[in-house]
Amino acid sequence: MPFKINLKLSIEQAQTLSMACEMVARLYMAQTDVLNHVCDASWDDLRKVKEICFPELTVNQYKSINGSGVPDQARQLWDIYQVLRHFLAWRDQSNTPETRDWVKQMAVDFDEPMRRSESCSLPHIASS
Repeated sequence: MPFKINLKLSIEQAQTLSMACEMVARLYMAQTDVLNHVCDASWDDLRKVKEICFPELTVNQYKSINGSGVPDQARQLWDIYQVLRHFLAWRDQSNTPETRDWVKQMAVDFDEPMRRSESCSLPHIASS
């Protein structure tokens, strides 16, 4: 059995980690506009970053998380993001995924995470 670690985070730390995982995974997918979360770059500057980092893509092209040009490390980050997003969406709800109110809980945050990594299983959250 592979070695596993347990990491205890506050809700605020989980939210921050979720945001960071999402941002880096999206950068791997050429979604450079996410850099607006950390800097005040113009759209032209973000386009230039994309052209430098992803010269094979047009301005409106992006990579899929499942695409061949995206490393498994990005998929692992996406998996961590999905699991944290799902946990954070459900943590203050009075119902459960089994009794989901599709009118009020339509957002993808409430969807069951789907494994994208080829080398790692989905992380597991045990809350206390």
